[in-house]
Amino acid sequence: MAKKTIDITSKLTNDRPVLKLGEGLEFEVDNGKNTVLGMQEDGGLEQSLELLLGKEAVEKIEALNLSFENYLYVFFAACSAATGEDIKVIEARFQRGRQEV
Repeated sequence: MAKKTIDITSKLTNDRPVLKLGEGLEFEVDNGKNTVLGMQEDGGLEQSLELLLGKEAVEKIEALNLSFENYLYVFFAACSAATGEDIKVIEARFQRGRQEV
């Protein structure tokens, strides 16, 4: 009996998504496995955003002085870009988690 080969090479990429917050404010998102899993260990919005976007990008976002609601949405968008999940799914998961606390 011949071995069955499952070829997934066309599904695997190293493409990095880009998060755009406005003109001149585009940040590449690190969607690597180690980064995304590291978010769960480090905790905190700022630390997670820094893992995903880098320190310079977070400094630029901080300079925008966004409302907390808008800052959360930036976080959700970065998580969506990193994980490939729909932003609404991430937002709903976060809201459920807040209700449980």
